[in-house]
Amino acid sequence: TRGDIVKSKSQVAFYDGYKWEGDLTALIPGMGYYYKSNNANSITFRYPTIEANYYAAPALLPQRAYSPFTPVDHHQFSDNMNVVARVLVNDEEVDTLTVGAFIGDECRGVATATAGGYYMLTIAGNAEESGAEVSFRTVIDGEVVDINEKLAWGSDMLYGDLDEPVKFTVKSSGIDDIYTADGITITPTLVRDVVGVRSGSEISAVMVYTGSGAVVVRETGFGDTSASLNLEHLPSGVYLVEVTTVTGNHLIKRIVKL
Repeated sequence: TRGDIVKSKSQVAFYDGYKWEGDLTALIPGMGYYYKSNNANSITFRYPTIEANYYAAPALLPQRAYSPFTPVDHHQFSDNMNVVARVLVNDEEVDTLTVGAFIGDECRGVATATAGGYYMLTIAGNAEESGAEVSFRTVIDGEVVDINEKLAWGSDMLYGDLDEPVKFTVKSSGIDDIYTADGITITPTLVRDVVGVRSGSEISAVMVYTGSGAVVVRETGFGDTSASLNLEHLPSGVYLVEVTTVTGNHLIKRIVKL
């Protein structure tokens, strides 16, 4: 049934109604698994098993390597929790990243995206760590960056699923605190509600665009060299603010709406 879960100490898979999706691709005889079904009826459960030459020593199976994050040995921990997430960079979904989960500076789990674009993390821990903060990191353009969202660790906790995955967001890279051009300034870069605009000459128009180029705010006729723009109604994400003056000067700055 869609949403059924099978997980091991270090891997997980969800049934999407047609196939299993996740990094748990086979069951190893002699190892324990957790299976949760949304089907209340008796069912026959079938799943691929790993090649016979691995049966004798499942503990020696090589651990998958993820650069640059090196996860802990899950055998050192008694429990785990799972996260099903999608990652948005500049308000656009990205399925080509590597995501690491951390408690403190220790990497407790790593995932790349499945074919469906889900990041399915299995995060190791011990029962006494219940409530510990779990942070997340990824790599963009060769640089390790923090993911905005944090979660609380809990044994057998599940955050997100195939229908409502957790949304991980990454702030746009390359955003400076203040851009200036011919006396035009747009502040702040990280916006909760109001953007302030100043210029050396009268402001004629201020436009706000989404990352795809759609105009979401258009203000004209200021008659002054300064203006305030309320963006409280806009959803969180990355936007472009364009300021044009009566002298023909203009400036475009990228902001992050929190």
